[in-house]
Amino acid sequence: MKKVSKLVLIILLIVSTLIFSGCSNSKTNSHSNFSKEVLRKPIKEYLIENYGITENFKILSTTNDSVNGLDHNTFIELKKPYLAYINLIIERNSLDVIEGNDSASDNIYFELFKGAYIEQHPEVTDFSNHLINKFGLAKRSDEPYFHKKRNYYYYLNVNMNESQEQNLVEDLKKTRLIDTNKILPAIGLSKPRENIFHIGTINFNYQFDLNKNKNKVPKADELMEEYKNSKVLSEGIYGITIETINGDIWKEDELNSNVLFKVNASGEYSIIPTPKELQ
Repeated sequence: MKKVSKLVLIILLIVSTLIFSGCSNSKTNSHSNFSKEVLRKPIKEYLIENYGITENFKILSTTNDSVNGLDHNTFIELKKPYLAYINLIIERNSLDVIEGNDSASDNIYFELFKGAYIEQHPEVTDFSNHLINKFGLAKRSDEPYFHKKRNYYYYLNVNMNESQEQNLVEDLKKTRLIDTNKILPAIGLSKPRENIFHIGTINFNYQFDLNKNKNKVPKADELMEEYKNSKVLSEGIYGITIETINGDIWKEDELNSNVLFKVNASGEYSIIPTPKELQ
């Protein structure tokens, strides 16, 4: 009787091992057989339909954790109409691009506008590099999100309200151009949509590493004065934030600072009261 019980036990053990092995192989295969090229067609169709973008793009990376019910977290590089690095969330079953205020995807138009601004205002990024060196600000961000976007001017971000964006997207479809010199003066003040630190239309969101840097942490209004004296900023609404990282969490909050300001057509600066979100 004991021998029969022992035999049954051995058979059960072998069967369970085979079942587990099959599941494990299934999971492994679901990862190893997946190609990021599967995502190319739905992304291309989405860009054409929603932004009129027909140019090729490069898929830099994506995740494939559908076994755990997660969508594809994908990073792409666009070179035309403007250089842009965009994070897109792709629904795991339908392969639809998930974009919108409730999505973790980047705002595609904001990233295109950023690329257009950098291309059309090299004097601004040149001066920003000067400030980064002068004040010891982070040249690159250590955050994985920015690494996957090639750290392409990590600190420069765009914001505008939804109705303004929709109108500009329609213009982009027709003209295939984003004229930042023409657009910036017409963009009004807007609540931050993607990040509470994106308080202006153009935002300089610098990081300051307390662990790597012995310099005094600059204040945002100091940098505003530097920009004012340089005369590189054209008419528009701008935000500057200094975010300290890798230090005592309580000390970081005390050292962080921000300023929101407007530059008029004559190059005069006026400070706009800080939004409640940042007070």
